[in-house]
Amino acid sequence: MKLRTKLFIIIGAVIASLFILIFCFGYFRWQKIEAVALKSNVISNHLDSIHDALQKTIALTTMGEEISNWNAEKLQQYHSKRLETDSLLTSLKAFCPPQSIDSICMALESKERFLAVISECVTRMSENDDNLTTDKELTLHDTHTKVETVAGNLFHKRRESVQSYTTNRTVHVSAVDEAVLNENKQHVQNIGDYTDSITEVNYTLNHHIGILMKSASVNAKDIQCSNSQAKAIGSTTFNWGMTLLLFVLTLLAFISFWWARIMDGLEQKIRQVRELMESRRTIVYSN
Repeated sequence: MKLRTKLFIIIGAVIASLFILIFCFGYFRWQKIEAVALKSNVISNHLDSIHDALQKTIALTTMGEEISNWNAEKLQQYHSKRLETDSLLTSLKAFCPPQSIDSICMALESKERFLAVISECVTRMSENDDNLTTDKELTLHDTHTKVETVAGNLFHKRRESVQSYTTNRTVHVSAVDEAVLNENKQHVQNIGDYTDSITEVNYTLNHHIGILMKSASVNAKDIQCSNSQAKAIGSTTFNWGMTLLLFVLTLLAFISFWWARIMDGLEQKIRQVRELMESRRTIVYSN
């Protein structure tokens, strides 16, 4: 095998090795950045889910403030939104405390039950307002006095005769229906009791919502760490890439210099061989 062919093979092997090294380095760094990006996307999706769940939970918490104006349609809307919120909260159990999720779902269910009772009490009280007063018949006994005067004569003096008699009459008066009044008082008591229960439920919701917000904060910090890690990988990749590029350029410059020296040496030997052949040819022809 000729020397030039060997040199071409060596140089080609070196260049191929450099390209393989660069490819492996780039692929490894790309896989690392992809892993960080995937982790960041997963955490970002978790944050979006927590945000949606918190938003719907808070909306349900404040929705009951207009309970005095609710009807059956409003209660059904609340029920549908609660079921939707429960489904969303259940999906958070994979990356949020399951106990807090279950507590929020149970608290929302209890609040819906309390609101339904309060709404029913308010409706009953509104219906009873029309029946709170009723007409009653009263029989009055009127006493009348009739005075008759008897004229006097020779045998007896003038005298008066008083006669009393009673007449009955019926009148209609407005009166409060005691049964309806007592029922309204019971409704007011129930509304107060269930309002206190809703207050306790709201305390529970606020506590566990705070725990979810802490989970969201942890996920936000994880995203920040992932971003910092991505920046660090990018910076390291750039530095190593520039170092590798400088190494490749230096190696290629060395190979070029080495190749030039070898080619100069070959050309010099070829010239020497040609001069030797010419000298021998001259000697042969001279003899």
